[in-house]
Amino acid sequence: MATESIYSYIIWALISYLIGTFPSALFIIRMVKRSDIRYEGSGNIGAMNSYEVTGKKWVGISVFLLDASKGLLALILVKVFFSNLLIPLTLSAFCVVLGHNFNVFLKFKGGRGLATAVGAYSLINPEMIFFWALMWLVGYYLIKRNVHVANTFATIFMPLMFYYTPEQITSLMNYTDDADKLNTALSMIPLVLLILIRHISPLAELLKARIEEVNKND
Repeated sequence: MATESIYSYIIWALISYLIGTFPSALFIIRMVKRSDIRYEGSGNIGAMNSYEVTGKKWVGISVFLLDASKGLLALILVKVFFSNLLIPLTLSAFCVVLGHNFNVFLKFKGGRGLATAVGAYSLINPEMIFFWALMWLVGYYLIKRNVHVANTFATIFMPLMFYYTPEQITSLMNYTDDADKLNTALSMIPLVLLILIRHISPLAELLKARIEEVNKND
């Protein structure tokens, strides 16, 4: 039984990863602009870059929804055919975002994983999405009006806010069979690190630009 369980985890991890590799932005930008998004804008294969390279909101929204649906699909399959426990669900969430962020079929290029994570965690505990959005607003309006800074701030502090919220509230939308507040918050840590890795480059560019601006003013 233990061996079968391990095999099941591996199989569902691989299935989730493969679902995550579907490049929504790549196909939509090719249809709309007849170009390869990997070589336009930031090169990021996600909703934000799709919007930036086309200037069309509906394109960005379409990519976001398709990327989120990958997370939804992966979690639905796991829930229906494998388990509704926290560990297999969070493993699936991690792997589907991993497939989106580091796509083996696109030389490990990909997006930043936020939309796919939203889709996945909407079937684990959607309150975490609300806490992320709240932290995003704090990061954007109180720290610096930059999307990448806000993304990073929200991604780091969302699990902490979730943990320090009374369990009477965090348990209202718990869609797993065994999760509590602490384990749900801890389950986010690997995914948080995966998302932060994809934000290193834009943050480094922002820091470089800031240093150049300071040196120029001096």
